[in-house]
Amino acid sequence: MKKKILLLGLAGASIISLASCKNERTTTTIKTNPVVTTTSANTTTAIDTTTAINTTTTVETTTEAKEITYTVSLKDIDGEVLLDNLELTSKEGSKSILSDIEAAGYPVTGYETDYGFYVTSIAGSIVDSNYYVAFKVNGEEASVGASSYELKDGDHIDFEVQCFNVVDFGGAFDETDVLVDKIIYSYLKNYMPTLIANDQTYASSDYWTYMTINALTDNLYDFSYDQAIIKADLKDSIENVDLSTLSGANYGKYYWTAKALGYDLSSFKEVYQAHIDSISTEYKQYVTPFEVAPAYGLGVTSDNLTTLVKDALMASTQYGIDALAWQVASLAPYNKYNYTMVNFLNTRSESSCTSNALQLIDFAAFNVNPRDEQYEVDGVDLIEYIIANFYDEETNLVKVYPTDEGTNMSTNQIYAGLVAYKISRDKQKAVYLFA
Repeated sequence: MKKKILLLGLAGASIISLASCKNERTTTTIKTNPVVTTTSANTTTAIDTTTAINTTTTVETTTEAKEITYTVSLKDIDGEVLLDNLELTSKEGSKSILSDIEAAGYPVTGYETDYGFYVTSIAGSIVDSNYYVAFKVNGEEASVGASSYELKDGDHIDFEVQCFNVVDFGGAFDETDVLVDKIIYSYLKNYMPTLIANDQTYASSDYWTYMTINALTDNLYDFSYDQAIIKADLKDSIENVDLSTLSGANYGKYYWTAKALGYDLSSFKEVYQAHIDSISTEYKQYVTPFEVAPAYGLGVTSDNLTTLVKDALMASTQYGIDALAWQVASLAPYNKYNYTMVNFLNTRSESSCTSNALQLIDFAAFNVNPRDEQYEVDGVDLIEYIIANFYDEETNLVKVYPTDEGTNMSTNQIYAGLVAYKISRDKQKAVYLFA
């Protein structure tokens, strides 16, 4: 018996095709059917070795990202628009919003977290521990941070400094508290420089402004001001003041101004120490708070201080609510007496916003919230009263009291009172604006 096997076809060959185009890869798969051989006598059986070839081609193409244009807007705490539809260019899909803003000349500050880069300020926006920089894309809250968002052509990016410590988010601030912050920051950015530029001397009413500056910087608020510009704006520079000519309230006024402007106070301290030591124990003057308060900040001690504090508080009663408010605010830090809140803190003056603003300073000195229900009058707390009577929504500022036109005294005192309230509220501490 002869066996004869005829092999029809060729199995086992591999076919590889190389593509000449850039980044193109071709993969060839050879599928071979199993061979079945049946042999019988005098029979020649053809073996079917049909091979199926399946070819899959994968092309990897490198395409340069498309250039896109998008816009960015930014609104600060006080509502000021810092960036108004700033047009920027980038690549589609890029996560370059923050670097694009910086490249356009607007600084971006923040820090890295486990969730990405946390933005604290853009283009000089105000930094406040109760606020954050909100991020929206095309009017909608973004699901990722600004450093992680992939840009698309025509996107509009909105940044806005918003309060997170609000009642709606489980916080403590209501609309009035947020408005207080807006008023204060609008004052610092827009109105305070004007007041200083128009100032004639350190002894004018703007010493209230310098007290406010000191209070903010002493309590570590991120508030910067150009000392050189302020010094140049002072027509009667304190550099030329003969310290031996100081008297009465001007000791305090000089101290607050010089401290705010960063002057060396060592010479003033010597003159002031001699002055305190020489004061009569029967002084009892309306201006005593302005004379006594610098001692606390300068570290000056004197046997006269205890008597001065006591006599000043007693003497203030003859001058009414204004003087008593000044005395309490300036003397409280000495802790010489166990002061308690008195009924005058519930009094609303119909004739002077000065009185009402000074009450805020007293509340801050005792670390008492003037918005507590027990201090309301006719269902309105002191902050609400001041805003209702003196706030101008159009300018976002409090108005100069009509009877005090021509000076800034009342306006400055309102701002000083609001700042004292803000510090006490934010820091949960007693605030001695005078000292």
